[in-house]
Amino acid sequence: MNKHKLITSLIVMLLCMGFSVNLFAKSSTASSFSMDSIVAIVNDDVITQTQLDKQIKVIKAQLKQRNVKLPADSVFKQKILQQLIDKKLQLQLAKNTGIRISNSELQTAIQQLAKQNKTSVSALYKSVEKSGLSTKEFRQEIKTEALVRKLLRRDIASRISISEQEVNDFLSNSLSTSQTMPEYHLLNILIALPDTPTPDQIEKAKTTAEKVLTKLKAGADFNKTAVDESGGNKSLQGGDLGWRKLAELPVAFANKITTMKPGNIAGPIQTPNGFHIIKFLGERSPSTSEEISEQAEVEMLIIKGIANTLNKDSENIANKIKEKADNNTSFAKLAKKYLKNPKDDYFAGWIKDDQLPAIVEAAIKKLNPGEISQPIANNNDFYLIKIIAKRNIPKSSEAKKKQIEQLIFQRKLNEGMEALVNQLRGQAYIKIMN
Repeated sequence: MNKHKLITSLIVMLLCMGFSVNLFAKSSTASSFSMDSIVAIVNDDVITQTQLDKQIKVIKAQLKQRNVKLPADSVFKQKILQQLIDKKLQLQLAKNTGIRISNSELQTAIQQLAKQNKTSVSALYKSVEKSGLSTKEFRQEIKTEALVRKLLRRDIASRISISEQEVNDFLSNSLSTSQTMPEYHLLNILIALPDTPTPDQIEKAKTTAEKVLTKLKAGADFNKTAVDESGGNKSLQGGDLGWRKLAELPVAFANKITTMKPGNIAGPIQTPNGFHIIKFLGERSPSTSEEISEQAEVEMLIIKGIANTLNKDSENIANKIKEKADNNTSFAKLAKKYLKNPKDDYFAGWIKDDQLPAIVEAAIKKLNPGEISQPIANNNDFYLIKIIAKRNIPKSSEAKKKQIEQLIFQRKLNEGMEALVNQLRGQAYIKIMN
């Protein structure tokens, strides 16, 4: 019997005997059985009713704060359960590929979150507790997010490539008549497809999308329809993608948007992950402050890996250097001790706009002077950055190209994550318990 089917059979048998199974318990004694029932099996792991109820409560509170109208309970429960399943799949992949988050990495992530919210860590904990999460649960959530980000950096971001033609295409679209790049506000409904859809599945999804489009053109509320029908990760926010520049949007969207007027609806638009219906809400021009480019003075270590390997040794060295750097060991000393070619792989100075990979520059933008990055995976190498200072200078045409490259990078990162989750769903054993 298949391993997963055997596990399922055992669980169902225990449920039929009147037991509620908790597979997260650490012992094999009677405490392994609790009053917590299972709502889904994901490979060799489970999601419990308590976990689902807790997430439903938290998301409901968040949506009410944003004045988002909630869908029917059955639809809402299904969407939250799918989010939990997707998160479980990502965590399983992270674990299976050896990705870990240390206590120091977790603490750094929490401190950065507190700084972003302009508060202290203790005040952040108090605020979280008011929303219904305990400190322990909150720390676990942050750890999960950090694991997923690390997974992104290692398995997706390091493989992204951006051609000069892609950058030039967006330059010609968005900068031909203006020195600044306009931003567009969109709503999106996704009728999702599996990772490797059959022709019948494609045709069925297209038919569904056309029916949804007909409802919208007949006057149905787009936000509510998105909550009810969309399979996108913004469905519970009414499909609101917020303000984005052209290069941040899927190419299939960008080709439509430039000809749309506020209030227009377009679709179905086919992409690898399904059929989209978009509503164009408006366009705005960014302030002239966008003509200023922020540059950073850094110390940087590059821990070189070997091509076409997982490079666990390089990652371990990078984590060890990060720990010592956090304890105030200078980058210059760390370079001499740990780098094979310290003269080539240690850098101190101001970063030029086109000097580093997009993933590294994106990390630099999020750091403040005095802060040290987590190890950043790019291809086979790991970067460790310390910010010394930052300054603003007039933006050159090359800087604008670099900005577009970063926007395209972020878009490809998002698309890569969606594709990865879709692939994991297709390969996983998932059973929803009735």
